[in-house]
Amino acid sequence: AYHGSQEPTHIVELMASKLRRLSDETRGVLRVAGALGGEFDLATLAAASGTPPAIVWTHLWPAVSVGTVVALDEAWKLIGLDVEGLAETLDVRFRFSHDRVQQAAYSLTPPQELPTLHALVGRRLLALLPADAPSDKLFSVVGHLNAGRSAPDALGAAALVLSSLNLRAAQRAKASAAFAAARDYARIGLELLGDGAFEADYDLAMALCTLLVETAYQTGDLPLMDHWFAVGVGKSRQALDTAWMQEIKTESYNSRGLPLEALSHALSYLEQLGVSCPRAPGPEDVGAELGRTAALLQGRTLEDLAAMPDIADPAVRTAVGLICKVYSSAYVASPFVFVVLTLKQVQLVIQHGNCAVSSLAYAVYGLLLAGLTGDVRTAYDFGRLSDGLLGRPDTRRYRAQALHLFSCHTRFWREHVRNSADGEREAWRVASSVMNLMLAL
Repeated sequence: AYHGSQEPTHIVELMASKLRRLSDETRGVLRVAGALGGEFDLATLAAASGTPPAIVWTHLWPAVSVGTVVALDEAWKLIGLDVEGLAETLDVRFRFSHDRVQQAAYSLTPPQELPTLHALVGRRLLALLPADAPSDKLFSVVGHLNAGRSAPDALGAAALVLSSLNLRAAQRAKASAAFAAARDYARIGLELLGDGAFEADYDLAMALCTLLVETAYQTGDLPLMDHWFAVGVGKSRQALDTAWMQEIKTESYNSRGLPLEALSHALSYLEQLGVSCPRAPGPEDVGAELGRTAALLQGRTLEDLAAMPDIADPAVRTAVGLICKVYSSAYVASPFVFVVLTLKQVQLVIQHGNCAVSSLAYAVYGLLLAGLTGDVRTAYDFGRLSDGLLGRPDTRRYRAQALHLFSCHTRFWREHVRNSADGEREAWRVASSVMNLMLAL
């Protein structure tokens, strides 16, 4: 749809004056076509107009005959044949002869009536929208409904429906890396729910809020991210409901070079998940955690660890994943916290099972064993365990980092250095493929 300036240029005014000479029926069709955009097809125009395709074609023909609207193929020549139902089956596409002509057609509708027009078009198109509609169709329908949300009686009980549609559109846009569009869809979805969003539909509001926090971060709008993070946390019913928001918030501190804030934030949330870590541990704490980890490993072979089932407890799975997010910040801000936190992560994996980050946890554990205890043989063994777990299908995000740690820090203790070099090249390739630029560079 055209959403440009409502201050028409003299060219648009001239074109609009010519369009006003056409019949009321033709102008009516052109008004809808102008709202659909520069290109449109007969079926969509008919649906948006609420009129059968054959009749719409009769009204559109005067504009086509004078060149205001141009057919994009030869199928339009078949529409006039006296064959019942033919117009409904033809895929006929048109475009306005110039974008100024489209603007002129759009300007035929007074500005105060545009929300009503968009709301009407959106409702008509929504009625025909399949559940598996392609993204462009979904975006078009949601765009019209959003543009018409200020029309009198446009929403009412339909606010929840439109919020849900905005969530779908935001998810599709994010999947296509259109983060700004996803952010705007999520924001509108929350605005539609109003002040009582979380009371009206908690799951929908939390999903929109989480997506808004993520896309605000991805587009660099940190004040917006902070605002909705605070809203989401304040309205959450349990700690796990904000898990992804907490990771995003932690990552935002990392990306701004604020390791102390990243670590403090992560430790606070880990406490909510039942994982406590001293804020200022010393050598004795490190020794105690090394001992606890060794005790948990008693009687377990590497094969046993590799064959463990997936972690069933979502709080444990979230905690293990979040610790990975603060490896670098913890290492910079407080090396002792880094060691203790990593050992607690390994303990959780040993006790509860494997997950996407198990390979990375064991790779770091191997690094710690070599550096803290000098047990390079066991360090290498856990490096091999890490490498073996990379066969899991959910390790793609962590594969490059785990490969790098094993190749550069433990592999060379038991294998020829060329294998470490080969592993590091593979880590670079994987990092490049998943756009992990910090590791790739």
